[in-house]
Amino acid sequence: MVKENQQCISCGAGHYYRVLQDITLDTQHGRKVTIPAVEVFKCRACGDEVIPAASHNYIDRRIADEDEQLSPADVRKSFEALGDSLTEISQAIGIGSKTPGRWLSGSQHPTKALGLYLRVLAEYPEAYKWLKEQGWKAPEENILHLTFGPDGKAMINGHAFDQLEQPTAEGQPPWAKIGNFARQFCGTPYRPVRSAIS
Repeated sequence: MVKENQQCISCGAGHYYRVLQDITLDTQHGRKVTIPAVEVFKCRACGDEVIPAASHNYIDRRIADEDEQLSPADVRKSFEALGDSLTEISQAIGIGSKTPGRWLSGSQHPTKALGLYLRVLAEYPEAYKWLKEQGWKAPEENILHLTFGPDGKAMINGHAFDQLEQPTAEGQPPWAKIGNFARQFCGTPYRPVRSAIS
């Protein structure tokens, strides 16, 4: 660890002095970011520069903010919202078993894409449940087919939609009736309605 007035480790002739300087770096998404007032030690003789560990941490935090990366605290909050063990979460979202621990310790950060993915799953638990249960493998009978007959009336899996006596809640669009029927007809999990003209 380099300190002020320490002998230069490169030339051995000069000594380090402390300076605050702006540093411009590229983020992992190719954007240039200027980080102000980074503490650096410079040799008075040869100009060698050493960035101390605290400055590296400061740089990492600033880049994470610029790239909207999740901090360890954000990751912890997302994992808590999912309500499963780290092993279950890593299996469900398709990452290595050690990755969640690295994110929580701050030794590694989720990419921007994975960070957005985690935010969505934490905000919409039903999406995480569908992912965990591999909802795309739901049996064929749980697929809803929305068709329109020659008279223009809607049918869901052969049931006349206009005969359903399920009023929508106040403020819901008319299409919410289909979602209500889907839940009644299939239970959960169910697959999205498919549209077709018969």
